[in-house]
Amino acid sequence: MAEADVTDIANSPAFQALNDLLADGTLTQAQVDFYKSKYSKLHEVVLQTYENEKNLLKKAKDLNEDLRKERQHADELGGRDREIRDELESTRTEFAKAEAEVVLCEERDAMLMLEVAELERQKEEIMQEKETREREAIEALRPRMEALRLHIEQLTTEIEEASKETEKATTQKSTLDESAESLFSEIKILTADVEEQRTLMMKTRVEPGKIKKQSDVAESSLAQLQHDLHTITEHVAGLDKSTKEQAARRKQVEDDRDEQSLLKQRYEDAVEQKMRIKEEQERDLREEQRKRDSTQEDALHQDITMRGLQLEHKRATEGHHRAQVCLLLARLCRISKKLTHAP
Repeated sequence: MAEADVTDIANSPAFQALNDLLADGTLTQAQVDFYKSKYSKLHEVVLQTYENEKNLLKKAKDLNEDLRKERQHADELGGRDREIRDELESTRTEFAKAEAEVVLCEERDAMLMLEVAELERQKEEIMQEKETREREAIEALRPRMEALRLHIEQLTTEIEEASKETEKATTQKSTLDESAESLFSEIKILTADVEEQRTLMMKTRVEPGKIKKQSDVAESSLAQLQHDLHTITEHVAGLDKSTKEQAARRKQVEDDRDEQSLLKQRYEDAVEQKMRIKEEQERDLREEQRKRDSTQEDALHQDITMRGLQLEHKRATEGHHRAQVCLLLARLCRISKKLTHAP
C-alpha cells in the first residue's frame, strides 16, 4: 500500500500543492504543468534510484553470502591445502627415506658386487691352485704308475716263463717217471732172472763157470739199472724241487702282481675320487653363483619396483596438489571478478 501511495504521483502532496497554487491563482496552468512534468521526471528518477539501491543491496547481500561461502570454502581448501602440504611433506620425507634406502641398497649392491668379484677371484685362484696341485699329483703319480705298469708287465712275463718252465719240467718228470717205471719193470725181470739163475746154479753145479758168468752179467746189468734208477730218482727229485721252487716263485710273482695291481687300482681310485670331488666342488660353485645371481636380480627388481612406486606416488601427490591449487585459484578469480564487476 505504501508502495502504491509512493508510485501514485497524482495523489502526492506535491501535485496537491501545485493544484492549490493553481486554484488560488498563484501559478498559471502552464507553470503547474511544467512543474508537474519536472516533478514526475524527478519522481521517476527517485523511484528508479530507490529500486537500484534496493537491487544493489540485495546483490550486495548475495555477494556477501557468496563471499562468506567462498571464504568458508577457501578456509576448507586452506585446511585441505595444509593437509595436502603436510601429506606432501610427509611424502617428501618418506621419499627422502626411500632415496636414502635406495642409496643404501645401491651401496649394498656395490658391496655385494665387490664381494662377488672377490669371491670370483678367490674361486679362480682356488681352482687354479687345485688344478695345479692335481696336475702335480698326477705328474708325481705318473712315473710311479708307469713303473708299476712295467713291473706288472715284467711279472706277467716272468709268470708266463715260469709256467712254460713248469710245463717243461712236468713233461720231463712224466718222461722220467715212465723211464723209471720201465727200469723198475726191467729190474724186476732181471731180479727174477738172477734168482732163477741162482736157483738153477744151486740145483745144477755142472757148469759153474758159465753160470757164474751169466750171474755176474745179470748182477752187472742189475747194478747198472739200479744206478740208472738212482740217477733218474735224483733227477726226478731235482725236478720236483725245481717245480716247487718255480711254483713258489710263481705264487710270489702272482702275489706281487696282485699287490701292484691293487696299488695301481688304489692310485686310479684316488685320482678318480679327486676328479669327482673337483666336479662336485665346481657344481657347488656354479650353484652358489646361480643363487647369488638370482638374489642380486631379485634385489635389483625390488629396487626398480620400489623406485617406480615412489615416482608414481610422487607424481600422483604433486598432480593432486596442483589440481587443488588450480581449483582454489579459479575460485579466487571468480570471486575477484564478481567483486570487480559489482557497481
